[in-house]
Amino acid sequence: MRSLKPGHAATIREVAKRAGVSVTTVSHALSGKRTVAEQTRVRVLEVIAELEYRPNVAASSLRTGLSNAMALIVPDIANPFFAELARGVEDEAQKRGWSVFLCNTSLQPEREADYVARCLAGGVDGVIYCATYVESSHVARLRDEVSRRLPVVVCDERIDGMIGGVFSDNYGGGRLAAKHLLAAGRQHLVVIGGPSDLPTARERVAGFCAAAADEGVIIPDECITWTDYRMDAGAAAIADLLHAHHDLDGVFAADDLLAIGAMRQLASAGRTVPDDVAVCGFDDVNLASLVSPSLTSVRQRIHDLGAEAATMMLSHVLDGEPLSETVLPVELVIRESTGTSVGWTCDSGGEVDIH
Repeated sequence: MRSLKPGHAATIREVAKRAGVSVTTVSHALSGKRTVAEQTRVRVLEVIAELEYRPNVAASSLRTGLSNAMALIVPDIANPFFAELARGVEDEAQKRGWSVFLCNTSLQPEREADYVARCLAGGVDGVIYCATYVESSHVARLRDEVSRRLPVVVCDERIDGMIGGVFSDNYGGGRLAAKHLLAAGRQHLVVIGGPSDLPTARERVAGFCAAAADEGVIIPDECITWTDYRMDAGAAAIADLLHAHHDLDGVFAADDLLAIGAMRQLASAGRTVPDDVAVCGFDDVNLASLVSPSLTSVRQRIHDLGAEAATMMLSHVLDGEPLSETVLPVELVIRESTGTSVGWTCDSGGEVDIH
């Protein structure tokens, strides 16, 4: 129980005394700059919680020259993918006593440009960037100006000229989806891609088409629709594809929101999922298991994407580790929307194994 007087702000010395360690050990446990035994670190954090200790950020900044804060720029926090990714960033940052400033662009280029300018003005020690657009003046500014002053770790979408980044095996995931739909006996396949200028969308669609071609099924351009990662966009896309291709029996959507929108539109059009049309999404957000029928999806390690990006940032700033590229593997999660139990897993090179 907290034994300090009401209104008294706990000091680092009081934390050290209660935990039975030195002030230096408390400091290292908070900053992560030096290794502290896990049992000791946990004890220090428990005492910090008990005493409601709050580090003096201003004093720490004067000593280290760091604000112990990073900015996370995301396109749309309403998208469950980015909500989970942000949680991964924050969970990892919190372990090392850092704050995360969430910058939600709401898919607005001018808003994203404003956040980039704010990062350039200072107040953070690094930027984790999930692109809304990969080719724009503010992305160029992020690459050419911000990254010269602050470390920038790109996450999810690759950006030419940026070194540090954490990504998923999007190409391999597209291959998984194609193999699965073909194994389910679907031959008339259509694709709802994301925005055509985003690497994630292009890689997923490329992997899907390549794996289908390996099995002798060619996906013509007119069977591929490019659109935003939104539920209503998925509905509109499948409506157009149904009109042009009455015999379609399999759909690959480049993210789960697109897939769920497509399933709703298929139901409105009198097509049953999966009996008439099998649908596979990408991401495996929590919503995928809650819709009816539940959605088969290529699972990204979304929380890990954020956590790995934060770890890379912290290791670079605090430990001098160089920025690098990390690619996380994906897997297929089979549910009701494809009506089959045949599936695959793949490694980061896109190699596929049946199970």
